[in-house]
Order: sequence, then structure tokens, then C-alpha cells
Amino acid sequence: MNAAKLLVGGALLLLACAHSLIGYAQADDGSNENTNRDGSVLPAVQAQGAINRVDISASYIEQAPADQAVVESKYTKIIGSHHQVTVVAALVDSDIDSGSGLRGGDLKFGYSFTPNQQLTANPWVPSDVGIGFGLSIPTGELDDGTGTGGWLLAPRLGYVSTIGSNLAIAPALEYIFSFAEETGAEETRLAALSVQILYVAPDAFWFQWTPEYAYNLELDPGAFGNVFRIGKLFAQHFALSIDYERLPVFSKTPGGSTTDYANVWTLGVHFPFN
Repeated sequence: MNAAKLLVGGALLLLACAHSLIGYAQADDGSNENTNRDGSVLPAVQAQGAINRVDISASYIEQAPADQAVVESKYTKIIGSHHQVTVVAALVDSDIDSGSGLRGGDLKFGYSFTPNQQLTANPWVPSDVGIGFGLSIPTGELDDGTGTGGWLLAPRLGYVSTIGSNLAIAPALEYIFSFAEETGAEETRLAALSVQILYVAPDAFWFQWTPEYAYNLELDPGAFGNVFRIGKLFAQHFALSIDYERLPVFSKTPGGSTTDYANVWTLGVHFPFN
């Protein structure tokens, strides 16, 4: 019941934020940019020049030993067409059934460089394409499950290839490792090979599938995971998306290690702008 209430509340909060932000999306002359003079929605192509984006998402994570919830705010900026910078702040409920509530999680930064593609901040453009890295700062708490208890660095080597005007494929190899762990935190050494397959329809509907193979160098098993996303740009500065992720979770056991899976459902609201 708590999980259902949290998901419904998160969805209502996201839609309320979306409604309020759309109302303030105006052109230089003070008119509303989202509609034509006859009240119809502007063509989605007008969002193609966006260089900034704000994403707000609510996730429900089903995993052992306790289900979790995460609300994230992400800011993405395109610099010089080929560089992409992201900042992510999260609120985490590490055990929904305990009623502990949302608390601050780890702060994350990301950087990508795609020399062969001109990036935009369209909501269908991933923030982890090309060559780059991710950095996680342990601002959450290890004891209450809102943080990892250590710094995480994830260098990435990838490439973006477009096929026609609607399809893109982005293979990437990433290595995630932890350092400066506090007492009780687990050391992370994880290699992952993924392929993002992205299709964008002319009406700004998009579908993304990312199969991934992750290998844990500390615990020694490997496992496959998948991420599915569908989304739609409804106005110049407003889009919605729904994600489903099935991700491997590696754990130590007295006999060695085990691999379980987490199921993650996410509702996202996206605001691209210049």
C-alpha cells in the first residue's frame, strides 16, 4: 500500500510540476511558445535546438531485501555541440515498507564527448553517450541505505552511429570503481558492455532499448540486464517517458557470491529549453 501511494503521489507531483513549468515557457515577446495562434501544439522539430534540459523522475525499485523509491532531478547542458554535462541530485527511500521517507542520496556528475555527432538536449538523447565519465560523490548515508559510502568513478569509451534519420546505435564499454570507501562500504569493481539502440519517430515519439552485460571483478560473476524506455514530446518544452529496467545485483554470500535482479519502473518528465 505504501508503495502504491508513493508512486501515485510521485506521478501527481511530476505532473503538477510539468503543468506549472509549461505555463511559464514563453517566447521573447512574452507569448506562450507551446502553441500556435490557433491553439494547436507546435511541431516537435522546434525543440531540436535545445541546449539545456531538466529531467524529474520518480522510480520504484523492486529488489531484495527491501523495495526502494528514488526521486531524481537532473540538469543537462550541451557545450559546443559535442560536449554534454549532467548533474543529478536524488532523494532516496531505502525501505518503502518501513515508512522512513525520502532522504538525500549521493550526488552525481557526468560528462560526455561525441566528436562524430552534434548533440542536443532533446529528451531522447541519452546523457551517457560517447567518450566520458560519471562521478558519484557520497553525500548520502551508508547506514540508512541512501548512499554507497564511497566515491564512484566510471570512465566510458563509446561511439554513436546514426542509421538514416531516425535510428542511432551507441555501443559503450564502461568500468566502474570505488575509492575512499568508509568503514563498512563494499568495494566496487565492475565492467559493463552496453549497446543503446534509439529510434525517434518524426512526431517525436521515441523508443530506446539498452541491453548490457555486467561483470563484477570483485565477486566474479557476470550477468545480462536490459533497459527499455518509451517517450513522447508533447510540446516544445515538455515530454513524458516511462522506463522499465531489469538490472543485475551482485552480493557476497558465505559460499562466495550470488546474482539477483532488481526491477525498476520510472516515470520521467523532461523540459528541454535554450
